[in-house]
Amino acid sequence: LILHDKIPSVSKHLRKLEFDCQLIIFQWFVWLFANTLPQDIVANIWDQFFQRGVIAIFQYALAIFEILKKKIVSDKDSTNIFFMFKSSLPEFVNNWEALNAATKKHKLKIEEIRSKRMYIRPKVIEEYEEQHRSKR
Repeated sequence: LILHDKIPSVSKHLRKLEFDCQLIIFQWFVWLFANTLPQDIVANIWDQFFQRGVIAIFQYALAIFEILKKKIVSDKDSTNIFFMFKSSLPEFVNNWEALNAATKKHKLKIEEIRSKRMYIRPKVIEEYEEQHRSKR
């Protein structure tokens, strides 16, 4: 939802390719980019996370999409995009100054994140309950 609001061309292209962003974003958020980006960049992101909170994680995720926007939109194969995110990300996101500058293009407010959470929460709860019902 935030990607759609902030970088609609990327969101639209990924949806057209039926690319599920959760495949990559979940890992970014759980590991706070630790197993995705170069160590020096991860250290800087963590500093920002401890200073500014969860909003920093969303901003750096958007910044990665911003940096890769042209590459994503020009690729017609979702498999290529997936592997770019899974194995080639350090090749494209390797400059802290560029990544940090990209966060400035898409300002976020905590209210936006809370609003999106409230919108998506019922769907998440429904999926969770459905999975547990099917296991019984």
